[in-house]
Amino acid sequence: MQRVFTAKVHILTWILLLIIVGLTFWGGWTGEGLTLAFSLILASVMIERIIHSRYVIDSNNGLTIHQGKFSRSQTIPLEQILRVDVIRWPAIGKFALRRYLLLVLRNGREVPVSPTREDEFVDCIMSMRKKAARQERDNGMASRQPLGGNDPFMTQEFEDEEDDD
Repeated sequence: MQRVFTAKVHILTWILLLIIVGLTFWGGWTGEGLTLAFSLILASVMIERIIHSRYVIDSNNGLTIHQGKFSRSQTIPLEQILRVDVIRWPAIGKFALRRYLLLVLRNGREVPVSPTREDEFVDCIMSMRKKAARQERDNGMASRQPLGGNDPFMTQEFEDEEDDD
């Protein structure tokens, strides 16, 4: 199963894009060729990232973060995600300019993501992690069961392992 979530565009990103578009018009109006070229390239890269940023959650591959065609995709295995924190920055009481999710990984890395439907995103990650753990446990059970008859020693070892969980 595969779920796709689009990235949320924050108000600060829209303000920066508006400034760059204004700089583009100014560069064209005054004949500043270098300013015009630089601001056109910057605006096209920003617009492309806004349109094509998405998060794909797959039970086989994990979480794949696509941030446009000009940047490399990043894949994070679901079992590497330790926890998901909600970050509000800068927060003044209940008001915050920016709200995003911070994925804390087992190797100590932190990956910020901002999907449009945050609750569904977190629920999907948790359900996919549970499903992957269940499949891994079931595959482990099938490989440890004896092929020719019931061996009581293997059954006892397996039952002890179940009790530890």
